[in-house]
Amino acid sequence: MWVTAAIRCPPRTTAASSTSASVMACKDLVRTCVRAVQRRPGISPDAVCVWILRAAVLSLVVIMGVPWQTATAQRSESAAAIHFVLVSDLHYGLARARFRGDSAVSAAKVNAALAAAVRALPGTRLPDDTGVHAGQPIGELGFVAVTGDIANRAEPGVQSAAASWQEFLDTFVAPLNAGRAAPLPMIVATGNHDASNAIGYVPALTPRTDTAAMAGLLRLIDPVQYAQRPPFDYTRDRIHYVRRLDGVALMVLHIWPDSAERAWMEQELSSIPDSVPVLLFAHDPPMVDISHFTAPGGGPPGTGGFQALLTEQWQGAPLPGARFEGSPTLEGFRELVRRHRNVRAYFHGHQNWTEFHALREADGTALLPAFRVDSPLKGRDSATDDTKLSFLVVTLDAARQRLTVREYRWDHVSAASRWGPQATILLR
Repeated sequence: MWVTAAIRCPPRTTAASSTSASVMACKDLVRTCVRAVQRRPGISPDAVCVWILRAAVLSLVVIMGVPWQTATAQRSESAAAIHFVLVSDLHYGLARARFRGDSAVSAAKVNAALAAAVRALPGTRLPDDTGVHAGQPIGELGFVAVTGDIANRAEPGVQSAAASWQEFLDTFVAPLNAGRAAPLPMIVATGNHDASNAIGYVPALTPRTDTAAMAGLLRLIDPVQYAQRPPFDYTRDRIHYVRRLDGVALMVLHIWPDSAERAWMEQELSSIPDSVPVLLFAHDPPMVDISHFTAPGGGPPGTGGFQALLTEQWQGAPLPGARFEGSPTLEGFRELVRRHRNVRAYFHGHQNWTEFHALREADGTALLPAFRVDSPLKGRDSATDDTKLSFLVVTLDAARQRLTVREYRWDHVSAASRWGPQATILLR
């Protein structure tokens, strides 16, 4: 990994000369590192990293992607409060049968309305429930999480992944950032539709493969690293990463934690102190969609009904009729959670309705709280009822180590009826 991918310059928040000097020093360090890597392709990234860390001033932020520390500093409430929003399954390229009285409304228009609802959230008062910060106004959002399926598969009658990705940037990302001094931080995960567009699907898509959405996702979360890489390759460029925010680690996974993904997770978790809560973000639910595995014995997408989105080959009965309970890979995920007790919650999409549930042991005992979010295009309950369209608002109290997840019905006509169920969990 290129060292420059982990460096962000702090914004000009004051006119003080010390701040300006820090900004300039940071920019100079980034430019120097880029030149060093470009001139000497064989240079050790570790050596460059050590040099930068020794030379950096205190204002140098060592995180990947968008300026997380900036957003934290801009929040008006106490640093102990983090608010974030979870959305998923935006499915650009599809249309809702009806939305706000109109027929056949494109995903671009629906998701623009969703972005407007997220943007309007700060200042909204939380319900008077038993959750974190109950009855208090929501402050500046810490980040927005999107857990995949940004582009629908390019099936007959559906636009390309390239067109869908551009609509996502134009109608969701851009409105969220309009008028902001710094971009609103986002974490974005890979969905099965995004991945199938990149590697192919049966029946064939048009075009047969289109890496635009996956490459765009990589560029969105890590623009510096993307600039240094060759064209996107699905096998090589597995998109998973960790963000740190106010004493919490946000771990974004590639579709679902199969054996290959768990190996990466173990490496990352080994560097996170046990006292730091870890929140997982993935597309698939804890009980993964079995068709997303590679077929037993290998093979391209479509072999035996498997989509080959996960590296691991399925170990179990063939499709259809395969059952996930009792599979070695499910037990491997459970064992990881048992071993790393600071892994505290799992956020996901894919199944297109809001539910507070859990990864469970074989005997039914809850092992890890899980939170699924609605889809604005394919919602099981909301596809035919605008008032049931929802996203999740998560409020985290870092000081008390508590987190509350609340459903927010963003298109309900009655403000009093917009808040749905809530659940609070402990982070230690």
